[in-house]
Amino acid sequence: MSATADFKFETNGTVEVSFAGLGVFTGAYVVKDGYQVTFFDFEGIAAYSYAVIDNNTISVTEGEFDGVGGFTAENTTSFKRKASSQIIKQDIAADLSKPSNADNNLTGAWQALLPPETEDDGYSKTIQVFLPNGDYQYLSVDPYMSMQFQYSTINDVFFIFLPPYGAEAFQYATKTDGNITVTPIIGVNENGRILDASKATDFTKIW
Repeated sequence: MSATADFKFETNGTVEVSFAGLGVFTGAYVVKDGYQVTFFDFEGIAAYSYAVIDNNTISVTEGEFDGVGGFTAENTTSFKRKASSQIIKQDIAADLSKPSNADNNLTGAWQALLPPETEDDGYSKTIQVFLPNGDYQYLSVDPYMSMQFQYSTINDVFFIFLPPYGAEAFQYATKTDGNITVTPIIGVNENGRILDASKATDFTKIW
């Protein structure tokens, strides 16, 4: 069964999707290097590749990242810009790459000890920087590693995206001292988000 959906992408990194008879849902999105990643509470992370057809049309392919640089394509459809759109119809590629989340309570640098991935690993001391233009910088002190992602956030969720390897979503809660506790979201079901509480981590604000 197919259904028509209307998407409204805002330049602050949020997106609304409306389905006839089902209502309107709000999520967050990131666009980078020909890929788009979204997060909605009803589906979690979703990934797409896209190609610009003209200033009012893009070809969008849903798929999955394999974690090692590959993208498995699934369904493809065309997105048409609605005549009522408030965006100036000059350059659709530029429209899709607007800075996101210039104002959010994650902006700044945070320090965290990340839990080990395996029993043989130790905790990793990290610094993580959320910039107003949607860039997310990750620095691991021991072992040393420096990477740059894109991120977006909505309500108590943020997700990071490193094309073409994939994306991860996290739920965060602000503590009384202004710092946050961050917990990975590993899926969603009919009851809501599925969290990996064993990897909940405290982030301490540096600046």
